[in-house]
Amino acid sequence: MRRHALTLCFLLLLAGRALAAGGPARSPTDGTVRVGDMAPGFRLAAMDGTALDLSERLGRGRPVLLVFWSYFCFPCQREMPLVAGMARELGDRVDVLGICLDGPQYDDRVLPFLRENRITFPNAYDRRNQTFFEVAERYGVFGTPTFFLLDEHGRVRFIHLGQLPPGALRQMVEAAGEAAFCPDITPPPRP
Repeated sequence: MRRHALTLCFLLLLAGRALAAGGPARSPTDGTVRVGDMAPGFRLAAMDGTALDLSERLGRGRPVLLVFWSYFCFPCQREMPLVAGMARELGDRVDVLGICLDGPQYDDRVLPFLRENRITFPNAYDRRNQTFFEVAERYGVFGTPTFFLLDEHGRVRFIHLGQLPPGALRQMVEAAGEAAFCPDITPPPRP
């Protein structure tokens, strides 16, 4: 437990130092997901025993908000209840999916936290791989909380590391429901 929490804090510290030094924070993952890209698919076992499959959430006429989080991340402990409140307020206008970077060995902490804070949107533990976590690595996550807002087709519309004011998150979710940009830019024909 302690080692896991220290690993997440260390990753956040590295990112902060890189930014303070004037350079971009380098991700320890191989992920290269950017705004405008199609989100990598995944299928995880949700904490309630059902399957959490991103492809089943797309094409329903509403955006999908992915939240990568950890119980051992204190900003996540403050943020997750706010995200749950926003999800309840927006109802069927957004699908929220939580991907927890802890593991079933921490069920005694994670599950009570979800219940006590009325976090009812689907949550799954990411699978550990040799160096990090499988889905988080594909997305390029290097700290928590990290948000990926996808439009109904799975195109990444917004990425954010760290806490967000609930009003700002709500506005971004509502904007992702609109066709607000041209996803495929083609050059003009040559004369």
